[in-house]
Amino acid sequence: MSIMLMPFLDAFKRNTRQDFDHVLHRRGTMDRAVLSPGMPLVAYKAVFDLAAAKEELRQTKEDHAKLLGGCQARVEQQLAKKIALQHKYEALDEGSAVLVVGLEEELSSVTKLLEETR
Repeated sequence: MSIMLMPFLDAFKRNTRQDFDHVLHRRGTMDRAVLSPGMPLVAYKAVFDLAAAKEELRQTKEDHAKLLGGCQARVEQQLAKKIALQHKYEALDEGSAVLVVGLEEELSSVTKLLEETR
Protein backbone atom coordinates (compact mmCIF):
# COMPACT_ATOMS: atom_id res chain seq x y z
CA MET A 1 0.00 0.00 0.00
CA SER A 2 1.39 3.38 -0.90
CA ILE A 3 2.07 6.17 1.55
CA MET A 4 -0.45 8.32 -0.33
CA LEU A 5 -3.31 6.13 0.94
CA MET A 6 -2.31 6.40 4.58
CA PRO A 7 -4.29 9.57 5.43
CA PHE A 8 -7.39 8.03 3.89
CA LEU A 9 -6.87 4.77 5.74
CA ASP A 10 -6.27 6.60 9.00
CA ALA A 11 -9.50 8.56 8.52
CA PHE A 12 -11.29 5.31 7.77
CA LYS A 13 -9.87 3.54 10.82
CA ARG A 14 -10.47 6.44 13.21
CA ASN A 15 -14.10 7.37 13.07
CA THR A 16 -15.60 7.15 9.62
CA ARG A 17 -16.16 3.43 9.13
CA GLN A 18 -19.91 3.95 8.62
CA ASP A 19 -19.25 6.70 6.11
CA PHE A 20 -16.82 4.43 4.27
CA ASP A 21 -19.36 1.62 4.13
CA HIS A 22 -22.00 4.05 2.91
CA VAL A 23 -19.72 5.23 0.09
CA LEU A 24 -18.92 1.67 -0.95
CA HIS A 25 -22.38 0.17 -0.67
CA ARG A 26 -24.54 3.20 -1.40
CA ARG A 27 -27.04 1.71 0.98
CA GLY A 28 -26.86 -1.76 -0.52
CA THR A 29 -27.13 -0.85 -4.20
CA MET A 30 -23.48 -1.50 -5.02
CA ASP A 31 -21.42 -4.58 -4.37
CA ARG A 32 -17.72 -4.38 -3.62
CA ALA A 33 -17.04 -6.97 -6.32
CA VAL A 34 -18.24 -4.67 -9.12
CA LEU A 35 -16.00 -1.79 -8.08
CA SER A 36 -13.27 -0.86 -10.48
CA PRO A 37 -9.67 -1.01 -9.22
CA GLY A 38 -9.59 2.78 -8.74
CA MET A 39 -12.82 2.93 -6.73
CA PRO A 40 -11.31 2.09 -3.33
CA LEU A 41 -8.99 5.08 -3.66
CA VAL A 42 -11.94 7.26 -4.64
CA ALA A 43 -13.89 5.89 -1.69
CA TYR A 44 -10.99 6.52 0.69
CA LYS A 45 -10.69 10.08 -0.63
CA ALA A 46 -14.44 10.60 -0.28
CA VAL A 47 -14.31 9.40 3.31
CA PHE A 48 -11.35 11.64 4.04
CA ASP A 49 -13.08 14.63 2.42
CA LEU A 50 -16.24 13.91 4.38
CA ALA A 51 -14.30 13.77 7.65
CA ALA A 52 -12.58 17.06 6.77
CA ALA A 53 -15.94 18.65 5.93
CA LYS A 54 -17.41 17.45 9.23
CA GLU A 55 -14.47 18.95 11.12
CA GLU A 56 -14.79 22.22 9.22
CA LEU A 57 -18.51 22.35 10.01
CA ARG A 58 -17.83 21.70 13.70
CA GLN A 59 -15.18 24.45 13.75
CA THR A 60 -17.54 26.86 11.98
CA LYS A 61 -20.27 26.15 14.53
CA GLU A 62 -17.82 26.83 17.36
CA ASP A 63 -16.69 30.08 15.72
CA HIS A 64 -20.28 31.23 15.26
CA ALA A 65 -21.07 30.40 18.89
CA LYS A 66 -18.07 32.47 20.03
CA LEU A 67 -19.11 35.39 17.83
CA LEU A 68 -22.68 35.20 19.07
CA GLY A 69 -21.48 35.11 22.68
CA GLY A 70 -19.26 38.14 22.08
CA CYS A 71 -22.10 40.06 20.43
CA GLN A 72 -24.46 39.19 23.24
CA ALA A 73 -21.94 40.39 25.83
CA ARG A 74 -21.51 43.70 23.97
CA VAL A 75 -25.28 44.19 23.74
CA GLU A 76 -25.63 43.54 27.47
CA GLN A 77 -22.79 45.98 28.18
CA GLN A 78 -24.39 48.69 26.02
CA LEU A 79 -27.74 48.09 27.70
CA ALA A 80 -26.14 48.46 31.13
CA LYS A 81 -24.51 51.75 30.01
CA LYS A 82 -27.84 53.00 28.69
CA ILE A 83 -29.60 52.19 31.95
CA ALA A 84 -26.85 53.89 33.96
CA LEU A 85 -27.09 57.01 31.78
CA GLN A 86 -30.86 57.01 32.09
CA HIS A 87 -30.60 56.93 35.90
CA LYS A 88 -28.01 59.70 35.76
CA TYR A 89 -30.24 61.91 33.60
CA GLU A 90 -33.23 61.22 35.84
CA ALA A 91 -31.16 62.28 38.84
CA LEU A 92 -30.07 65.42 36.97
CA ASP A 93 -33.70 66.19 36.11
CA GLU A 94 -34.68 65.81 39.76
CA GLY A 95 -31.74 67.98 40.78
CA SER A 96 -32.71 70.59 38.20
CA ALA A 97 -36.29 70.59 39.45
CA VAL A 98 -35.11 71.10 43.02
CA LEU A 99 -32.78 73.88 41.85
CA VAL A 100 -35.60 75.59 39.94
CA VAL A 101 -37.88 75.43 42.98
CA GLY A 102 -35.08 76.83 45.12
CA LEU A 103 -34.46 79.66 42.63
CA GLU A 104 -38.19 80.47 42.47
CA GLU A 105 -38.32 80.67 46.27
CA GLU A 106 -35.22 82.87 46.30
CA LEU A 107 -36.68 85.11 43.58
CA SER A 108 -39.95 85.33 45.51
CA SER A 109 -38.17 86.35 48.70
CA VAL A 110 -36.06 88.92 46.81
CA THR A 111 -39.21 90.28 45.17
CA LYS A 112 -40.92 90.59 48.59
CA LEU A 113 -37.86 92.32 49.99
CA LEU A 114 -37.85 94.79 47.09
CA GLU A 115 -41.54 95.55 47.58
CA GLU A 116 -40.97 96.12 51.30
CA THR A 117 -38.10 98.48 50.65
CA ARG A 118 -40.17 100.67 48.29
